[in-house]
Amino acid sequence: MSTCNANEKPTEKHFCELNTLSELLEIALRDFEQVCKVDSFRVDMGLWLINSRAEEHICYGCLAGAVLYQEKLVDTNDGYIDVTPSGMNFKVGMRMRAINKLRTGFLQEAAKIMHIETPHELASTKIWRWWFPVNEYNDDLTKQENFDGPFGDALRKLLAYLKENGL
Repeated sequence: MSTCNANEKPTEKHFCELNTLSELLEIALRDFEQVCKVDSFRVDMGLWLINSRAEEHICYGCLAGAVLYQEKLVDTNDGYIDVTPSGMNFKVGMRMRAINKLRTGFLQEAAKIMHIETPHELASTKIWRWWFPVNEYNDDLTKQENFDGPFGDALRKLLAYLKENGL
């Protein structure tokens, strides 16, 4: 069962209890779809989650940052924030890293982070990154176009594979 402590917020406790890659990716996809509709969230796959306050109430973040933002795992109204997994609850941070590895197509590394046994075929990262080129977020497209297009399609294909294989 979860090793989260009683002082954690309910959403953080729930997030700490997610134990499969498919659960993580499903939440990330759902939350990414939601931030596509939010003017105060801008996608930047090079950042975890930042609210610089240079622009009032604008947050910048990656796929994992969308989870932090939507699940309210970080208070984005509390002045300047620059969140990285190392500055968070250990279990939340590890799950953020696993989401990022999934986004970039490194399935075996995501599984190792989560201490999940994987099929032998996952050993060939090159093959998996070709099958699921999920790192292809296109800054020339809108957030919604990315979610509806190749970026989202690749993540949904990956999610279906993970679910089908009990990962």
